[in-house]
Amino acid sequence: HEHLNTHKSMEEYFEAKFRLFRQLKPDGLAIVNKDDIYANRFKSFSNLITYSIEKPSDFQAINIERKQNHLTFDIKAGSNLYQGFKLNKSELYNLANALPGIVIALKEEIPLSVIKKRLANTPVVPGRLEKIATVDKADIYVDFAHTPNAIANLLTEARKKTDGKLIIVCGATGNKDQTKRPLMGKIATELADYVVFTTEDPYDENPEEIIDQMTSEVTKTNYFKIGNRKSAISLGIAMSGPGDIVLVTGKGRETTMTEKGIKQSYSDVETIYEIVRKLK
Repeated sequence: HEHLNTHKSMEEYFEAKFRLFRQLKPDGLAIVNKDDIYANRFKSFSNLITYSIEKPSDFQAINIERKQNHLTFDIKAGSNLYQGFKLNKSELYNLANALPGIVIALKEEIPLSVIKKRLANTPVVPGRLEKIATVDKADIYVDFAHTPNAIANLLTEARKKTDGKLIIVCGATGNKDQTKRPLMGKIATELADYVVFTTEDPYDENPEEIIDQMTSEVTKTNYFKIGNRKSAISLGIAMSGPGDIVLVTGKGRETTMTEKGIKQSYSDVETIYEIVRKLK
């Protein structure tokens, strides 16, 4: 859904990406995620390499163990078993993102010790499930997630980090794909304990109408609608308690907000810092 305002449909989006693979040289490699729903459409490539977490593939992550702040795993590649990998992130979607890089490194015959060292020291990506503060033993994160799939993955992984409440503050950008809005609202209310719907770069659209679209197919009552984003974040934090997680999504580390054609200085991170300072 991230680029459907440009490509109009998932099929059109897939075809745009698939054209890149058609341009491969005869000896070029097509490296594809076997767990992806479109994976079977790459069968015609003679030099196809697949990787996966769930389905059998050329390079499959196995023996995955989740720790508090990292994952350990092995990779099964035919009759070969590469053991003892550590990824300094605990979310499965980050492992799925790391696997093609590992595959390329192995194919390029980079020493296994180098691959493991780099993987274990992968730098934190700003704005991607980034913990900003802790208030009353509740952890507050920002994340750039702004599509149905990203919201679902984020909430699924965040749920595994806590036995407490999961609270999400989210919105949808204006002047972009409107079909994703009801899906995002439904996913958020199904997977989180509480949702605060709010403004997120409405551009030329009415922010209240965007929020209404997000809640149009919601059947649960575990949500609030707060147009002012700072107030929405403040409410999300106020609802939290020891052991809870608050996710502020959609903007990550962005430093501006655009409304009615005017770009203004704004930061979720600075807003969180400001709220936390007042609570201490």
